[in-house]
Amino acid sequence: MILIFLFLLIPQAHGHVSFLFPTARFPPLDYLDSTKTKAPCGVPRPPMPKYTNLQVGTVYNISWRMPFQHEGGYRINLLNKNGTLIEQLSPLDGMTFTPDEDGVTYERIRFTNPCENCILQLERQALEWSEVFLLYSCADINIVSMIPDKCNNNGKWVNDRCQCNKDHTGPLCQYRADCNTNDDCLNGGKCVKEEDSLIQKVCYCSYGYFGRRCQFISKLKSDDCFGYEELNDVKYESYGMFNPNCYNLHELNTDDRIYYRSIQNDVEVILDFASGGWVSMGWRPEGLDPSCRLFPDLEHSAPVPVFKREKRKSDAPPKYIEQEGPRPEMPRDNGFLPSTLRAPLHPMDCMDMVIGRFKNGRGRVEDSYSRDRSTPLEDYWYDGEMSLSAAYSLAHDGRTILMFRRMQQEIEPTDHPLGPSRVFVGWAKGPSMHLSYHGPKSRGVAYIDFTVPVKPSKPREDKAFGVHIAKNIFITPPPQDATKRVTTTQQPTEAETKPAPTRLFTSPKVADLDMEQDSGEREEEPPDEDQEEHLHHGHSHTHKEAQTDVVISPNCQIAIALTVLLVQIFL
Repeated sequence: MILIFLFLLIPQAHGHVSFLFPTARFPPLDYLDSTKTKAPCGVPRPPMPKYTNLQVGTVYNISWRMPFQHEGGYRINLLNKNGTLIEQLSPLDGMTFTPDEDGVTYERIRFTNPCENCILQLERQALEWSEVFLLYSCADINIVSMIPDKCNNNGKWVNDRCQCNKDHTGPLCQYRADCNTNDDCLNGGKCVKEEDSLIQKVCYCSYGYFGRRCQFISKLKSDDCFGYEELNDVKYESYGMFNPNCYNLHELNTDDRIYYRSIQNDVEVILDFASGGWVSMGWRPEGLDPSCRLFPDLEHSAPVPVFKREKRKSDAPPKYIEQEGPRPEMPRDNGFLPSTLRAPLHPMDCMDMVIGRFKNGRGRVEDSYSRDRSTPLEDYWYDGEMSLSAAYSLAHDGRTILMFRRMQQEIEPTDHPLGPSRVFVGWAKGPSMHLSYHGPKSRGVAYIDFTVPVKPSKPREDKAFGVHIAKNIFITPPPQDATKRVTTTQQPTEAETKPAPTRLFTSPKVADLDMEQDSGEREEEPPDEDQEEHLHHGHSHTHKEAQTDVVISPNCQIAIALTVLLVQIFL
């Protein structure tokens, strides 16, 4: 609890900026700052850089993403391959930084001289934190007299315009995309624009489908706990999606909760957050060594996998295969300053993460990795793959629900195990579909053991075989429509409400089981816990109470009390 409290109190200097065009140096991290990483770029120059070719005399829209607006301005510099300043491109009037009060994310720049194997550098102030604090991003570029391909090798020049491949978009095919049309998204998915994001067009998937192009679907069949195949308002108590008594519950606060259960070799997790936008959960082993920051390896030609991963063909535990050849050379610092490498891990460092969003009846679930405080990148950026075997998202009455299922143990470096003991957990949420700085009230940390068996539900003391017993001898009959439920495969509309669970007696009065003769007094009492829960979620039923009361004889009272006693003894 002390760790959680301190995390919420520490000022979080979250500043995010990264080039969109030209392409940012790999990996496209957006939290590279002068206090934790080495100038001029925050990440080392790769042995084989991916260059963007720009033409002398042509005006380009140099663009970047900046999810959080900072005080101060920006400047753009041209550096040689060693990081030495050649020319300041913006501002041109001799000012140190271009003032920016509106969150500008582009600048029109004309390159006047050739420059081979050069660096375009963006520096952004954050004066709200420090006058010397700078964020930076770099792109490796060639400025040439003539470029052979106007579409950045991501499309074809046809009829004086670029026709982009399905994985790029923009007038010069300069931006990344998972889709260009709805046809690129499988199984009923929709292609949605997300401008000013690293991936500018993404697929939102129908219920049960997931993956960058909605190409995956869970092979699980609906059971008494979760609707893997469709939503069912009758069968599943929570949102027509799942039954909470099948899961362990970890309450993060009054608004946000995590449900989880361990099933053979898998772990299933449900985030139920008060959020109209995105939700996320990350985890890492408790006590993970800070040297994890050296992954991924940014100093060598290509990431070196620690383990070879077999394709998952069953629920059997993954196999670890010894690496062949010499031990890989470890990176020296990956662009971090020595003080950063010695510092304790930040809650976002080295985190395996799952992020979910829901929009216009479809959802998007990402299997990601967070190296540092940058926006997490999906595992494929680091040669990983989708590790989830099931993924679902849903929005309901100002809440976003995300479910994912995965093997407890994983092999590839972008994954952390979800057991067999407790792990460090970080969670966050945001009000929009864009991953952005989420503020101190929308994040937190916890320790959770996801492999703890689910405790069986205890019988309530005020029930006999699931039936409420009246405190007084006057019992209200159930309403006529108490068993009506709506079954649907779509998200319930606001007009549809979920009835209270069916009971033989629906009186809110709870028995105290004393066997004294009833005094005839009828005191008004508050609803029981179940009714309060239904009222809280907007699923209460109103009905006219019956005018005629049913009288129970003393013998019946004794019989009911004995029944309750027997239930308590046997259970």
